Amino acid sequence: GMVEGLFCALSFEQQRKDPSLAPFMMSLARDSKCGTPENQFVKLDLFEVVQAMKAADADPNQVSRSIMPTGFVFHTGRTGSTLVSNALGALDPTTTRVYSEPQPALAALLSCDKSVV
Repeated sequence: GMVEGLFCALSFEQQRKDPSLAPFMMSLARDSKCGTPENQFVKLDLFEVVQAMKAADADPNQVSRSIMPTGFVFHTGRTGSTLVSNALGALDPTTTRVYSEPQPALAALLSCDKSVV
Protein backbone atom coordinates (compact mmCIF):
# COMPACT_ATOMS: atom_id res chain seq x y z
CA GLY A 1 0.00 0.00 0.00
CA MET A 2 0.83 3.64 -0.10
CA VAL A 3 3.14 5.01 2.59
CA GLU A 4 2.66 8.67 3.36
CA GLY A 5 4.76 10.98 5.43
CA LEU A 6 4.68 14.51 6.73
CA PHE A 7 7.50 16.59 5.32
CA CYS A 8 8.85 20.08 5.80
CA ALA A 9 11.86 21.90 4.41
CA LEU A 10 14.90 21.27 6.60
CA SER A 11 17.62 23.84 6.93
CA PHE A 12 21.05 22.36 7.61
CA GLU A 13 22.60 25.81 8.06
CA GLN A 14 22.83 25.62 11.85
CA GLN A 15 24.27 22.11 11.69
CA ARG A 16 26.85 23.24 9.13
CA LYS A 17 27.93 26.17 11.30
CA ASP A 18 28.14 24.23 14.55
CA PRO A 19 26.95 20.60 14.63
CA SER A 20 26.77 20.63 18.41
CA LEU A 21 23.93 23.19 18.26
CA ALA A 22 21.77 20.90 16.11
CA PRO A 23 22.87 17.42 17.15
CA PHE A 24 19.58 15.58 16.59
CA MET A 25 16.92 15.31 13.90
CA MET A 26 14.51 16.99 16.31
CA SER A 27 16.96 19.90 16.51
CA LEU A 28 16.96 20.29 12.73
CA ALA A 29 13.16 20.25 12.64
CA ARG A 30 12.99 22.81 15.45
CA ASP A 31 15.58 25.12 13.89
CA SER A 32 13.83 24.79 10.52
CA LYS A 33 10.55 25.84 12.18
CA CYS A 34 8.77 22.74 10.89
CA GLY A 35 5.05 22.82 11.49
CA THR A 36 4.84 26.60 11.73
CA PRO A 37 2.92 28.84 9.31
CA GLU A 38 6.14 29.70 7.46
CA ASN A 39 7.20 26.04 7.11
CA GLN A 40 4.08 23.90 7.22
CA PHE A 41 4.07 20.14 7.01
CA VAL A 42 3.10 18.64 3.68
CA LYS A 43 1.63 15.12 3.45
CA LEU A 44 3.20 13.21 0.56
CA ASP A 45 3.43 9.69 -0.77
CA LEU A 46 6.90 8.34 0.04
CA PHE A 47 7.31 6.70 -3.38
CA GLU A 48 6.56 10.01 -5.10
CA VAL A 49 9.06 11.78 -2.86
CA VAL A 50 11.80 9.33 -3.83
CA GLN A 51 10.98 9.75 -7.52
CA ALA A 52 11.07 13.55 -7.20
CA MET A 53 14.42 13.36 -5.40
CA LYS A 54 15.88 11.20 -8.16
CA ALA A 55 14.66 13.67 -10.78
CA ALA A 56 16.12 16.60 -8.84
CA ASP A 57 19.47 14.83 -8.52
CA ALA A 58 19.54 14.33 -12.29
CA ASP A 59 18.92 18.06 -12.90
CA PRO A 60 22.29 19.83 -13.35
CA ASN A 61 20.72 23.13 -12.25
CA GLN A 62 19.88 21.85 -8.76
CA VAL A 63 22.08 23.22 -6.00
CA SER A 64 21.20 20.60 -3.41
CA ARG A 65 21.84 16.93 -4.07
CA SER A 66 21.33 13.66 -2.31
CA ILE A 67 24.46 12.26 -0.76
CA MET A 68 25.13 8.55 -1.22
CA PRO A 69 25.93 7.05 2.20
CA THR A 70 29.49 5.88 2.58
CA GLY A 71 29.28 5.04 6.24
CA PHE A 72 27.05 4.90 9.26
CA VAL A 73 27.53 5.54 12.97
CA PHE A 74 24.98 3.67 15.05
CA HIS A 75 23.94 5.30 18.27
CA THR A 76 24.17 3.55 21.58
CA GLY A 77 23.73 5.62 24.70
CA ARG A 78 26.83 6.86 26.51
CA THR A 79 29.34 5.60 23.93
CA GLY A 80 30.38 8.85 22.29
CA SER A 81 28.45 8.25 19.07
CA THR A 82 26.95 11.77 19.17
CA LEU A 83 30.45 13.20 19.54
CA VAL A 84 31.68 11.13 16.59
CA SER A 85 28.68 12.15 14.48
CA ASN A 86 29.17 15.84 15.27
CA ALA A 87 32.89 15.60 14.51
CA LEU A 88 32.18 13.97 11.15
CA GLY A 89 29.56 16.61 10.38
CA ALA A 90 31.98 19.41 11.22
CA LEU A 91 34.79 17.85 9.19
CA ASP A 92 33.20 18.67 5.84
CA PRO A 93 29.61 19.89 6.11
CA THR A 94 29.15 20.11 2.34
CA THR A 95 29.64 16.37 1.88
CA THR A 96 28.43 15.05 5.23
CA ARG A 97 24.89 14.65 6.56
CA VAL A 98 24.29 13.74 10.15
CA TYR A 99 20.90 12.32 11.08
CA SER A 100 21.16 11.64 14.75
CA GLU A 101 18.14 9.86 16.20
CA PRO A 102 16.31 10.06 12.86
CA GLN A 103 12.77 9.11 13.83
CA PRO A 104 11.38 9.89 10.34
CA ALA A 105 13.77 7.47 8.63
CA LEU A 106 13.10 4.79 11.22
CA ALA A 107 9.33 5.23 10.87
CA ALA A 108 9.60 4.95 7.07
CA LEU A 109 11.64 1.76 7.30
CA LEU A 110 9.31 0.22 9.85
CA SER A 111 6.30 0.95 7.64
CA CYS A 112 7.75 -1.11 4.78
CA ASP A 113 6.31 -4.45 3.88
CA LYS A 114 8.33 -7.13 5.67
CA SER A 115 8.89 -8.93 2.36
CA VAL A 116 10.82 -5.87 1.15
CA VAL A 117 13.00 -5.45 4.21
